[in-house]
Amino acid sequence: MLMGNTRQSSRSPTRLTPLRELVDGYDGLLCDIWGVVHNGVAAYGDAVDALCRFRASGRLVILITNAPRLSKDIYPQLAWLYVPSNAYHTVITSGDLTVARISERSDAPVFHFCPERDRSVSEGLTNPTLELAAARICLLTGPLDDAIETADVYQDILSDMGDKAVEMICANPDLVVRSADRMVICAGSIARLYSEMGASAATDRFVTHQK
Repeated sequence: MLMGNTRQSSRSPTRLTPLRELVDGYDGLLCDIWGVVHNGVAAYGDAVDALCRFRASGRLVILITNAPRLSKDIYPQLAWLYVPSNAYHTVITSGDLTVARISERSDAPVFHFCPERDRSVSEGLTNPTLELAAARICLLTGPLDDAIETADVYQDILSDMGDKAVEMICANPDLVVRSADRMVICAGSIARLYSEMGASAATDRFVTHQK
C-alpha cells in the first residue's frame, strides 16, 4: 500500500510492508482494533481480509483494544461492523484487565466515571459501586458526553476527587480517537488533567492501564 504525506507533499510516498510479508515464522498475531480493523463506523476490508487469511492458515489471532468495556460487549460491535468471527479467535480489552485489577481490592468502594454505554463494565466488579462522596477508587472509562472537546469541563469534579484523595484507575489511556471524520476525547485526556491538577503527586494515586 502506498501512503502519501499530506503535510509535506514533496516527499516520496512510503511503501508500507503488507502483513503477509511480516508474519512468516509467527504462530500468532496480536492486532489492535480501533484504527486498524475499523474506524468506529466501518471496517477496513483489507485488514479484515488479512486477518481471515492469517487465521485460515491455522495460526492464532487475538484482537486487543483500549476499549474500556468488557470483551463480551465488543463481539456484537465487531459483528455490526461486518468483521466476521473467522477473522479472529478472541478479544481482550483494557476493560477486562481493569476489572481484574480493581477486583483484587474487592472491599474498596468504586465510583464509576463513565458515559452510559460503559455502565456494563461494572458488572464484572464485586466492589461496592457508590457515589463519589463515599468512593476510594474512581474507575474512569470515558467522558460523560462524547460531544465535549476538552476535559476542562470536569475540573470541578476532579478537584473534588483530589480533595478526597480518590485513586483514579483509567481504563483507556488514549487521549483522543478518530471516529469517522471527527476527533473525540477519551478517558486518557481526563486522567491527564487529574494528574496535572496535582491529584497524583504520589505515584500510587494514579494508575493508567496500558495495553
